[in-house]
Amino acid sequence: MKKSPDRCFTTGEFARLCGVTKHTLYHYDQIGIFSPEIKTARNYRYYSTSQLDVFQMIEALKNMGMSLKEIGDYLERRSPEQLVSLLQEKEKQLEARIRELNQIKKLVRQKAKATQKALEADFGAVAVVTLPEQYLILTETASIEKGDEKKEALVFVNHIMDCTANQIYSPYNLGVVHAAESIRKGRYDYIY
Repeated sequence: MKKSPDRCFTTGEFARLCGVTKHTLYHYDQIGIFSPEIKTARNYRYYSTSQLDVFQMIEALKNMGMSLKEIGDYLERRSPEQLVSLLQEKEKQLEARIRELNQIKKLVRQKAKATQKALEADFGAVAVVTLPEQYLILTETASIEKGDEKKEALVFVNHIMDCTANQIYSPYNLGVVHAAESIRKGRYDYIY
């Protein structure tokens, strides 16, 4: 049974309901991923209530990183089974992204706290401070000669990449540990 325009939403109404612009709806129709249920001979467009769910899914998939082309391909061959599979995969990706964002949030909070503490420090005085025990993550530098900036930079980058790969995020600055003998020879021992 064909729906009547008076029981549907205009483009403007539907756009407001969905929190998008009319241009978005026109664009989606133009590329073939989401069209109004009714198009009149005078080119008026009307959307039905049942289309709200489909539009919401398109926006959710887009916000999860799917391109409009991928969404269009999915919509062409969609089935309930494919929807379940797609949503389960997207949920896994979202969980991984949430973990990553929580680590970044923690890093930002810790970095702000450490920077604030540094702002309050008296750099004109020497003090011995006892701090809580912490892990020390070391990367061997293979005795880089002092002054080889390119190799130094590569070692620092590799250290950061190793930490990131192992989900170690630290607000503390990188540094170098030297053994007394290495200092005499002008070489680094470890990046921390």
